[in-house]
Formats: sequence, C-alpha cells, structure tokens
Amino acid sequence: QFEMSTATEFEELDLLERIFLRLGNAETDQQLEETVGKFLLPVLVKLESQYKPVQDKVFELLTHVSKQLKNRPQILLPVNDLLVCYQRINASPQLTNFSLVYIKLGFPRLSTSQQVELLPVLMQSLEGKPKHQQDSVLQTLTPALVHLTLPKSEPERLKLFSLADKPTIRATVLDFFLCYLLLPYSPVAVPPGLSNDQVCRVTGTSYPPADLLEKVKYGILKLLSAGIFSDQEVICHLLVTSGDSRHSVAELGEHHLRLTGGSVDWNSPKLVSQLYSLYLGSPVPAGNAVASSTMATPTQNHSPASLAVRVKIMLHLLKSTHATNSFPSCIQAVFDGLFGSNSNAKLHSLCLQFIHAICSKLVCMLPHWHLCWVSKEMVCLLCHVCCR
Repeated sequence: QFEMSTATEFEELDLLERIFLRLGNAETDQQLEETVGKFLLPVLVKLESQYKPVQDKVFELLTHVSKQLKNRPQILLPVNDLLVCYQRINASPQLTNFSLVYIKLGFPRLSTSQQVELLPVLMQSLEGKPKHQQDSVLQTLTPALVHLTLPKSEPERLKLFSLADKPTIRATVLDFFLCYLLLPYSPVAVPPGLSNDQVCRVTGTSYPPADLLEKVKYGILKLLSAGIFSDQEVICHLLVTSGDSRHSVAELGEHHLRLTGGSVDWNSPKLVSQLYSLYLGSPVPAGNAVASSTMATPTQNHSPASLAVRVKIMLHLLKSTHATNSFPSCIQAVFDGLFGSNSNAKLHSLCLQFIHAICSKLVCMLPHWHLCWVSKEMVCLLCHVCCR
C-alpha cells in the first residue's frame, strides 16, 4: 500500500484535495481518527512524488493534520504502519523524517501493552538510521521500558530484541542508556557525568519528572541485567546506578553489581578508559592551548560523575592493574580525589590505597625513563598529603 503510483499530477492533487475534504468534514474524534488512520500513510508516501506541487500540497495537508492532533491527544495513529513506512529501504529523507514525527506523536497514545509489543520493532528500526533519528527513537521507546515484562528463559529474552549480531545498535543503545542513567532528578546547570549535549540527547524537548525518571532508570536496569547484554558491556551502567540518589535504583544496581563484578575483566583498556572518563570528566586544555578541530566544544564536554559514583569507581579501579599503570590518568584521579572539591573522607581513603597500588607496581611495570617521571609526581603528591 506504500508503493508510488503512476498517477498524473492532476490525479494526485485531486486525491489530496479529497483527503483534505474528508479531514475537514470529520466532526467527531472517532471520525478524525478513522480518516487519519486510513489516509495518513498514503499522504506521507506522496512526499516522494515527482511533482513539486503535489509535495507542497502534502506539506499543507500534514500541517493541518498536526494542528488537529496536537490538541486531541486521545486520537490514535497507525503506529504499526508508520514503522513499516519508516523502515522502507531507500525511502527518501523526507518520508523517514515525517514518519518518525508521527511515530513519536502516536506511540505515547497507545496502551501500555501496545507500546511494549512495539518495543522490539522500534529497537530494530535503529539500524542504518542517522544518529539524530536513532536518538529520537530511543527517546520514544525508553519510557515504555517501565511496563516491560521480560520472558523468564534467557533464550526467549535474547530473541526478544535480536541484538546479538548487531554490535552497532548494541553500542548505540548502551551509550544512550548510560547517559539516561546519569541524569539527575532535577535539571541542573552542570549535570554530573554528562555534557549539556548528552542531556538534550536523552531528554529531547522535555525533562522527565523525578518519579518517572526513577521508574525508567529501574526499567533500564532490569533490561540491562537480563542477559541480553554481556556483563562487560553493562558494568559501567551498574556502577553508575549503584551510586544513584534514589534507593530503589541504587539497591538494584548494587545487587547486580555484586552478581556480575566477578566476571568482569577490570584490566580491559576500554573499560578502564570509560571509568577514568566518568571519574575525571572531559579533559580540559591547559593554559592558553588552542583547541584543535577534534577537541570537544563546551556543550560536548562532560563533567565528572557525582561523588557517590566516583567513590564506586575508585573502589573498583583498585581491582585493576591496568588502571594503576594508566598515566597520567591515575595521577590525575588521585590528585582530584585528594585535593579536589568533589570529594569526601571515603574517597580520600580510597585514593591513598590507590597510591599504594600504583607505587607497588611502578618498579616492575615501567621503563626507567617513565619511572623517573612518575616517581617525581608521586613524591610531589605524597608531600601534599603529608602537609595537609
């Protein structure tokens, strides 16, 4: 039903005029819902018409439809058909963009059972789409995770989203979920662990209320701990949530952290890099250094994670030999934990243990020239500690 016809320009314009008339004659919500459900998809497909006047008429008609729907939230949209249209191979950018607009408008209007049923379809629709559309889809589906009941058997859970052979989608979903789990429960100027761009990425145009945010975080955690993703992939998410300020989220995060921590490779360079990034935030150029083309902009720079999360991270960095040999990050982490403003007695104690871990591995792990440099930094650091 979504294929382009060979109608003439006059015939296509005549069809759109008749649809316009049908919409105008819809007096009740039920009539409008039936008309939109029947004609929205054929109208969207006309965006790919070869005739410019037809495309202009479609824009006019869609503007009218959007105005009608905006103030009538009880009217349902054909979300299933819109998803089929959105995933069409070789669909024009206009068609995918407008399909997504109405998916985002229609999905929250569905019943919770219908939303849950469409979650796997939405997840699969991420493949091959530009990043801004992927973010829009994830913004749409994430609140519905509150209502998701996962199958009891692991094979059924793995089959539900079918992400095993889609590493790109897995990485996109996990990165989005990590940003969401880092959201504070009220908007702040400098969100811990996030950049302003990341906050906009996961919240869109409206910040979620605190109670809903807590429920969604809990839903994300249930999904991440269901065996669909590996322990190595979700360990940062568990660390972040174990330091959450809401008890229900922190308790569930801590529970799964204890269950999975033993199977994690804490010496993975990728994991250690992620942990230092969360702990330290984005690197800041020194002095009057000129920013390079690859350096993040101010809205892309993310701040260090919250104090509770930083304590959890340092506790687990102590388990990693690779973390104690990662220079200069290990030195920066200790300096920041001991002398930075975002610290406390617990983090001070952990940082002193981290100094011991670093020193105990210096002689056998580093070349002579590197050892000399690090030794000077460690002596300076210990002098600062003694003077406090």
